[in-house]
Amino acid sequence: MKINYTIFFSIILATGIVAAGFTFFQVSNERARINKEMITRSSLVSEEFIKAMTIYNSNGNDMELNRTANLLCRRYRLLGIALYVNVDSIIYSTPSVRSYLQNSNDDILSAVTSDSLIGKYFKAGSLHLFQYIRPVNEEKITSKAIVVYTEAGFVHRSIMNIWFRNIIRWLIQAILVALITVLIIRYSIFTPLNNMVKWMK
Repeated sequence: MKINYTIFFSIILATGIVAAGFTFFQVSNERARINKEMITRSSLVSEEFIKAMTIYNSNGNDMELNRTANLLCRRYRLLGIALYVNVDSIIYSTPSVRSYLQNSNDDILSAVTSDSLIGKYFKAGSLHLFQYIRPVNEEKITSKAIVVYTEAGFVHRSIMNIWFRNIIRWLIQAILVALITVLIIRYSIFTPLNNMVKWMK
């Protein structure tokens, strides 16, 4: 009986280690895929917003900037867009993201000074967000930055769903495999062996 329990739990442990490794690999791939998708989408948004910003710079018409920002937010399901100048001065932002702007100051400074793109997840209250910061070059001088905010709660939910589904699948498969293995060993090896011992006595 003890041998049966040992075999049973050993099989569950072994399959659990394999399942955990496979799930970690799957989660890593899913996270990388989502990150790439978020960055690509945010890059497209920033490109279109730069075009609207060029029009705004030429005629100072806020309506065009507002129209473009609202259109992009609806089309790409964004929380909002902000435009910074000199790192700490806000030229424009959609009302929905003004409470999140303070979380971006350090990253904006880093993006502008290094003239590099930054994509980062952060949490504001109970809301998971993804911010994409793109420095804007004007006459070879980087003094502005566009910040695109996207709700990223689905990323956490997607990762948790993968873990949950794989754990349930592993548990069912591990128990079935362990039970079948124990039954095969018991009736194909131990039972004949016990009968032989009894016969020899």
